[in-house]
Amino acid sequence: MNNIKLECVFIAGSMDRLKIWDQIEQLLTPVSEIELYDKPIQINKLRNQIKKLKGDFFNIKADQYSIRFAAVPNSSLSFLQVKVKESKEPGWWQDWINIFSSYSGFLQGWLSDIDYEYWQNASDPVQYQAHGKPIDGLALVSNGLPHPMQKNVVDTSKNLGLRKLCNGYIEAIGAQMWLSTDMLRILSIDEEAVHECPIEVSEYSAKVLWLSSKYTVFKEGLDEQLEESIRNWLFNRYRAQV
Repeated sequence: MNNIKLECVFIAGSMDRLKIWDQIEQLLTPVSEIELYDKPIQINKLRNQIKKLKGDFFNIKADQYSIRFAAVPNSSLSFLQVKVKESKEPGWWQDWINIFSSYSGFLQGWLSDIDYEYWQNASDPVQYQAHGKPIDGLALVSNGLPHPMQKNVVDTSKNLGLRKLCNGYIEAIGAQMWLSTDMLRILSIDEEAVHECPIEVSEYSAKVLWLSSKYTVFKEGLDEQLEESIRNWLFNRYRAQV
């Protein structure tokens, strides 16, 4: 599979940029080219440069990988995004999720199609104009900002591929997902509710469940009924209680 993104979410404070990088370095070795914020750098000097960064985040490109880590204090979480280019071999994500789901602060992880997720969450009309895509027929809503910053944007709130930052977790789903016991607790999913999941559930580790469908990622028009069922099962129960 090509153009896949793996995203992992962690409890706030459980991971930092150096701890993340130390693990990434092992997964990348050997690597021929690496960049920090689009500037080439030798891999043996990268840790020191990451340490000097003022914020707890970084963007790295290494061979076929594009990697972003960021702490989001306002949402009480941090996330790691790993994207690949066209030429990356299928199943590359298995080693990554195996490592990062083993950390005690791991909350959730999922795979997504990069292009599909982008357009499912593109709200600014400028994004459509830049790609020559019309917004005719798309629902528009106010961005909620005061004049003169107010403008209409595309309403993505009902999109099946929505990715939304919430307090302590990210609302997003995938055809392949990993949920920790902490994440299940946040969403009020008990053992009985797990059995109601519309896709296969298996034990990935002692504290992580693997939710797996017959697809690797969801794409435009691919089994939208299943995609909707997963989203409703995972998040509607929590919404009903808040």
